[in-house]
Amino acid sequence: MTNSVSILGYFIRPLTVSDVTDDYLKWFDDDEVLRFLEINKTKNDVSSLKDLINYVKRFEVSNDYLFGIFDNSKHIGNITINHIDNDRGTFDMGYLIGNKDYWGKRAGEAGLVFGLRFAFEDLGLRKIFGGIYSKNLTARFLSKKIGFVEEARLKEKGYVDGELDDVIIYTMTRKQWKHLYSGKYDFKF
Repeated sequence: MTNSVSILGYFIRPLTVSDVTDDYLKWFDDDEVLRFLEINKTKNDVSSLKDLINYVKRFEVSNDYLFGIFDNSKHIGNITINHIDNDRGTFDMGYLIGNKDYWGKRAGEAGLVFGLRFAFEDLGLRKIFGGIYSKNLTARFLSKKIGFVEEARLKEKGYVDGELDDVIIYTMTRKQWKHLYSGKYDFKF
């Protein structure tokens, strides 16, 4: 993979410790940013720049991938590709737009489409599974727009805003990806 890929006006590249800043750290202290994510300060203990550096370094020695989404040189979000099962060809993916100025501006779409292309084409994986809380209407809408299929609903799987919520499992196969995205997005390497 090349260092940086451009899609929908955003640049996506592997995140490094040099990208760890106070602005990035603030994302982990913003309840609105973290509302629908499994990560939180208690579970990941990301409360200092050192913690965040360790979080980023963890991806350097694992089978998981962490990419940053950038508007020019401004770090605005992340994409993770994880829980890769090479034997079955499956993976999970998550995204976070930590800079709220970019909510609703296609940064999440750019990140997800990049992540799918990377996992299906570069890694040769065959199917993604992604869980989204039912109350996360924005992520559900974006997943359907991109072409994910609702495959399952796990009743009362987790908590959102202190209340039990269902997790909806969305999937897409490499075959679906190729059918949907052959030439649709202009990736600049």
